Amino acid sequence: KLSSFRPQDLANSLWALARMGHTLDEELMMRYCEQIKHWLPSFSPQDLTKILWALAAIGHCPEKDFMESFLERVSHKVHTLRAQDLANSLWAMVTMQHKPEAPCFVALMDQVKQKLPSFRGKNLANTVWALAELGFAVEEDLMMALLEQVREELTSFSAESLATILVALANLRYNFEGGLLKALLE
Repeated sequence: KLSSFRPQDLANSLWALARMGHTLDEELMMRYCEQIKHWLPSFSPQDLTKILWALAAIGHCPEKDFMESFLERVSHKVHTLRAQDLANSLWAMVTMQHKPEAPCFVALMDQVKQKLPSFRGKNLANTVWALAELGFAVEEDLMMALLEQVREELTSFSAESLATILVALANLRYNFEGGLLKALLE
């Protein structure tokens, strides 16, 4: 039946399986990936990020060629992604231990900058964490903007999100100046 799935069916079913905590055998994952590759030009931006999140949540790490094609497609539609889509995409890349090519990363960071005011709580924490884990140099202006958004959104963070940000900032070797550390811990 998988061969009869349309793009949204593939994205929704894979997301649902991941959400329910299912793991799929390698053969079924390969069939999913074949269908995803076949329909790649037809996916909506949200379906692309849903698939990326689901693959990571299931614990499947597709081959490098698949990931590069997939992320290239995400790059073409990145301007329409919401803050949650951006954060989930970055989280998924780190979880799958896949460092995107520089053009894809730059496109994602451009959108993070543009949509930063709409980042809240967990999405903001996961974005800062992913930036630390991906190993790319983060532009100073983006880092300062992220930290300012963290400061503005402090009341929306759970304890887990605050801990995630602290770990990320430690991994980035961030020097806590201007009272951010005190604000994070109060």
